[in-house]
Amino acid sequence: MERVSPKVLLLVIPVLLILSYTANSQDMPGRYLETINENGVIKQRTVINAEENKGTQYNREISTIPFITDASGTNIRWNTSDPTAISYHCAVSNNGKYNVSSWDLNNKRVTLYGNTNSTPVWDFFVDPNTGQNNIAVSDTGGVIATGSYHNIYLLTNSSNTPFFNYDLTTLPDTGVAGPLDITSRGDFLIACASRSDSSTIFGFNSGSNVPVWSFRVVPGVSTGLIQGVRISANDSVVIVNTYGEFLVFRTYTGELLDRGLINPASPTSGTQSPQGISGDGSIIATINYRGYVRVYEWNGSSYVFQWQHQEPPGSFYNWMYAVDITDNGDFIAVGTLNFITASSYDGKVKVFHSTNSTPIWTFSGAGDEISNVSFSKSGNILSASSYGSIGNSTSD
Repeated sequence: MERVSPKVLLLVIPVLLILSYTANSQDMPGRYLETINENGVIKQRTVINAEENKGTQYNREISTIPFITDASGTNIRWNTSDPTAISYHCAVSNNGKYNVSSWDLNNKRVTLYGNTNSTPVWDFFVDPNTGQNNIAVSDTGGVIATGSYHNIYLLTNSSNTPFFNYDLTTLPDTGVAGPLDITSRGDFLIACASRSDSSTIFGFNSGSNVPVWSFRVVPGVSTGLIQGVRISANDSVVIVNTYGEFLVFRTYTGELLDRGLINPASPTSGTQSPQGISGDGSIIATINYRGYVRVYEWNGSSYVFQWQHQEPPGSFYNWMYAVDITDNGDFIAVGTLNFITASSYDGKVKVFHSTNSTPIWTFSGAGDEISNVSFSKSGNILSASSYGSIGNSTSD
């Protein structure tokens, strides 16, 4: 099953990619990017591999809440686009003064913007072999981290010259720079060398490219590629996940607190998304391509499973694709991709009390995958982003 990627945008300007070729099938459930070179311009197609539900069929509630298309009342300060590049990742500093965006596919770079206009503060161009520029930013925007192909860099908001560079080619098995995160003050970095057979997690002081600690992840199930890295808001712990497993470490020491399966009932149906963690790291939530969100709480020695909730499958298993937890650990939000048919989709946002598996409320009719959900620091505001309707019947 395949489809052309939806409109790709940074903020509000769409860039439509059109190409024609036959995609290769993937074995595991998930979303895969396949590329071609068309007259010197790299173009890309998104391929979705859904897992057929061969067991009990469930009745699904069809969306009754209309997708909101009226943008009146919003205040867009600025927007920008690149006609041949894709902005896969963006990050806003907690003080709201800086936005970091990664541009991939063509013109591969990391760009730092202010909040008043679309003129870059700086551009940092990376190795053309880079697949995705993974990025993170400190609370003040003073330190920007990026993992690009064979290098892990740290830069400041005043210069596009890195003050930190960890070269993965110095490692015996190299790997590719995968997801990363940086502490609130920008003083400590969690990054990785990602490989399918095994990956290595690193903890660095920002002033030295000699790792304080490292941990080699040999996958117990599926692939060892790192899919997500998230540091808790108080910087005490970090949750890292491969497709099939999650690991929780002490941020500054690398002590492994716990390790488990993303989907114990079906380990091969994992996730390509980062997992959720509360502000103090006491609550974590995992999501997977069988449509489950699973919640755990720290008891002083390990993370103890509390409850799970499944987005009921139809002919295919629906996906839990995004998750976030409020800083105080009271609420959990998830985003779904629902398969109405093999080629038609819907997306939902669900919010839970962290102590109960019944949703407080559900927003349906988002048109397609909810690709990200994010709570404000107080937990009073939740934002969600969606691919929008594949048929372009609604805005993205």
